[in-house]
Amino acid sequence: GDALYANTDWFNFLIERGKHALAVLKNNRPNLLEDARCLFGILPAHVDVDCGKRRRRYWDCDTFTSWPAVSAMVRVVRSLETWTVRRQLDGQEEELTSDWMWVTTLSALQASTRAVVDMGHDRWSIENQGFNELVNRWDANHVFRHHPVAILIFTLFAMLCLNVFMAFYCRNLKPEVRRT
Repeated sequence: GDALYANTDWFNFLIERGKHALAVLKNNRPNLLEDARCLFGILPAHVDVDCGKRRRRYWDCDTFTSWPAVSAMVRVVRSLETWTVRRQLDGQEEELTSDWMWVTTLSALQASTRAVVDMGHDRWSIENQGFNELVNRWDANHVFRHHPVAILIFTLFAMLCLNVFMAFYCRNLKPEVRRT
């Protein structure tokens, strides 16, 4: 989730149901953010180069108790990413940097540091390729019935249809179906 979901009620709701949470860590959790920044300032980083284009330095710690209202210890993962772009106007190369932090209930055994970073970035794919696709190409922005149950069923059915369609389109599952 986005930073909006890094709240106590949402994390505890998921933990009570045996689920896990992953959300962007920003200023809405100042104690946790400050503790993570201080700790990651002294811990060594793990370096990863993604396809030769993007350099990522990772920090990962799973013993944070700076959020006592959450009913479990949380893990914070930081990814400091740098990459180079060539500006179209003057052809000059410019180095860009982004600094991401995520808070999660997933342990290191359940999701590696790289997996947490990838999941954190993939939330934009859900937004852009999921909801945007539903609204712009599947006309899911129009409600055909105004009863709450009908709206819920329509929305869930539209998401189910999109997921099945995207599984075949993106994962190219047709050859697998033909082999069986």
